[in-house]
Amino acid sequence: MPNLNIQFLDVGQGDGIFITFPNGKTMLVDLGSLKNKKLTSNDVFKYFKTHTKFRVENQELDYLILTHGDRDHYNMVKEFISKCKVTVTNLLYAGDAADYGVLLKGLARNRELRSSRRCPFELNSKEYFGGVEVLVLGFDTPTAKSDEAWRKNTGSVVLRLEYGGQGVILSGDATVETEWHILATMLGEGKLAKMKSTVLKVGHHGSARTSILPKWIQEIKPEFIFISSDRSGSLDDKGKPTGHRLPQQLAIDIIDGNTKLHTEKEGAHTYVSSYDPTDYTDYGETDRATRRKIGFPNPHKEKSWADNRAWMQFTTEKAIYTTLAVMDLRSADASPADQGAQYELIISDAGKVTVNTTLAIDVPPSDED
Repeated sequence: MPNLNIQFLDVGQGDGIFITFPNGKTMLVDLGSLKNKKLTSNDVFKYFKTHTKFRVENQELDYLILTHGDRDHYNMVKEFISKCKVTVTNLLYAGDAADYGVLLKGLARNRELRSSRRCPFELNSKEYFGGVEVLVLGFDTPTAKSDEAWRKNTGSVVLRLEYGGQGVILSGDATVETEWHILATMLGEGKLAKMKSTVLKVGHHGSARTSILPKWIQEIKPEFIFISSDRSGSLDDKGKPTGHRLPQQLAIDIIDGNTKLHTEKEGAHTYVSSYDPTDYTDYGETDRATRRKIGFPNPHKEKSWADNRAWMQFTTEKAIYTTLAVMDLRSADASPADQGAQYELIISDAGKVTVNTTLAIDVPPSDED
């Protein structure tokens, strides 16, 4: 049988995941960007025009999934549909229609899915997706918090795909509240074992401030992790850190400390993260007795650089993949430039997992769109 193919697109600070199912059906899970959008969009649309059926106009996108209404998850969708002359057959979106501006008007030709079914539920039959089970684990998860950004993120669509005995979880910007809700629901349904998945697209661009419960990782037990993000925010010791600074190295350490990641036999690769020693001391709930944060053990504390905040480029053989892969190369005009990466995840019907990488030069990290 053919493979399940998942492309984790390099969209800068944003999310974009394109899936081709074994029978040729297609799904796009988000397509948006904030930082470096002007640059990455050119590469993304070139990819669709060169390597997918959308090289020919008037093709159908079988499913469009908009995980939630943050612009970095949807603001390239309209241009994709226009440039490639795409017809969307089925649409599933979380949150309020108003979260997406005018994007949703007339978007889906056949069905706009606003399911009232309790999670988890199958998005469609396995036969429709060529033998791939597609479960909706999270959808409009409720929250008591009034913060608008938290509401959107907590309500993210969370998907689980299974093919060849291998699971893939796509988390959107799910928060710890979403993660707890899904775990509790799956436990109540007697399906907690279903959470185990070989691949995890990490929630909220690798933010330990909002997402990535240790229990979440312990139940999923991912062997491969993918994080979509771009450098933004100051980590200069002279000033207060600004911007999102994602992914946090703390988040990667939480994952690495709660699962056994796959080791690449073919050799090492690089990933980029933001390191801040205070992330570790400030992590977690406050101890009632000491009134101090519980913290997280810092595995880097003996390193010479451990007391400083910095963007870090790590070399690893572990299956940790960030869409920002290399820092401070030199562009044509000799200015510093970052290098993004697009990852192709291939799962065979026999359960073999392969990851291919395509690198692309990005603009300097100080250049905001």
